[in-house]
Amino acid sequence: MNFKKINENKLIITLKNTELPNAIDLDDFMSNSENARISFINMLSIANEKVGFDVSDCKVKINAKSDFNGICTFEIIKLIKKSNIHSGNAKSVRPKKVLINNNFISDQSINEKINLIYSFNCFDDFIDFCLELKNNNVNYIDRFSKHIALYQYNKIYYLLVKNVNKKYKYLANFYSLITEFAKIYPSSNLFISILDEYGSIIIKNNAITICQKNFKSITD
Repeated sequence: MNFKKINENKLIITLKNTELPNAIDLDDFMSNSENARISFINMLSIANEKVGFDVSDCKVKINAKSDFNGICTFEIIKLIKKSNIHSGNAKSVRPKKVLINNNFISDQSINEKINLIYSFNCFDDFIDFCLELKNNNVNYIDRFSKHIALYQYNKIYYLLVKNVNKKYKYLANFYSLITEFAKIYPSSNLFISILDEYGSIIIKNNAITICQKNFKSITD
């Protein structure tokens, strides 16, 4: 994944089809609006960390395309109120929706509270992820979220992260590492309710910290 900041209002993100989360190609990726929305939030958080492209308090338009070599390009453009441009005061506005190729992804805007759900195939994968965070000095997990719970449902383990702190120092590191062990699962109040009612809660809160304190790598 590569980030190129053209100016303060435009960013180019390029990546391979194989780097698209939970998708075979760009069409498959874009067809799941919830998955795409969360993925863009993750990518823009990494962009802010790596190249200083900050989209807080502004709307963004995202143009996406894929070439025959399997390379996807996302053009991120900040949108500014015309009235502010004419007055000489280019003041950004609070986002309501993210516009992607004329299709709106609503539910949650980039500036609203974010809940994330990740699915792990087995408990060992979750343990390995927690230890990898520790090995890479991704610390102060309690500052990332005050509520991180682990559930088991239909033999799959789900990590529920509520109210993500978008200013967390290691946000980009967290997003980058977790993709090696888990898949992002479209978060919704309905599925959270299903986990609460039908899932088995393994760790009620502070799941990552508790795992790090109680488990060690088999290589230790």
